[in-house]
Amino acid sequence: MHEGTPSVSGDNGYIALYLFDEKKGTFVYNRGSTNSHLMIPETFTPLRRIVLSSPQDDFRWNLSYFRDVTINIVGFIPFGFFCAAFLCRVKRLRISTIYLTVAIVGLGFSLAIELIQAYIPTRYSDLTDVICNILGTIMGLIIFHKAVFPFSAAAHE
Repeated sequence: MHEGTPSVSGDNGYIALYLFDEKKGTFVYNRGSTNSHLMIPETFTPLRRIVLSSPQDDFRWNLSYFRDVTINIVGFIPFGFFCAAFLCRVKRLRISTIYLTVAIVGLGFSLAIELIQAYIPTRYSDLTDVICNILGTIMGLIIFHKAVFPFSAAAHE
């Protein structure tokens, strides 16, 4: 490196050397031995867009997978809890109707997140996340129910 850029002298065996120092335009010029320049498109289009990939395709026996599952479940527990608390406070509905509404809203919210991710280049749309988010929402509902109605669920139906 000399003054922030690689020094190229003679035949160093480079096939390509892209410095990305153009600052503007749609081409990145090869400073190596060939004239194979890169064209940067104005919009990114993925080669294959995957929408809600199957859980069996995504399953891996590794810590990263189980960490992702845990984060998705734990992340939606507060959603289920506070959404149920809000509806109980604002609406005069049967508790079973409130719980069903919260579960459906949790499903819709999770599904919307995953469908939006299918169109973000750095994100991945996954049905496993939707399932885990629903489990988290239901766990939040269960925690809410146990906190608000600790002794009798049937008496409040």
